[in-house]
Amino acid sequence: MNKQEMIKHLSEKLSLTQAETKTLLEATFDTMAELLAKRKSFTIQGFGTFSVTQLEKRKGFNPLLNKWMMLPRKLKPKFKAGDSLKERVNAK
Repeated sequence: MNKQEMIKHLSEKLSLTQAETKTLLEATFDTMAELLAKRKSFTIQGFGTFSVTQLEKRKGFNPLLNKWMMLPRKLKPKFKAGDSLKERVNAK
């Protein structure tokens, strides 16, 4: 399912126009991205927890240059599914 299909499905489920649903969905994703950019974690009860972890500096191989190099530290978004979501996924 892509974004447009999700908007169509949600608009039917919520009895909203697709334009209203698109605005709502984009505002939700923007808010989530803003929180993660500020390194704040948040939990959606019954769904899961979103957080940011830091990957330490590490050794990696560059196949184009055919040599080992040090990769810098970086931040990575992380999602941990809640028990309710796991149960729903495994029930089908």
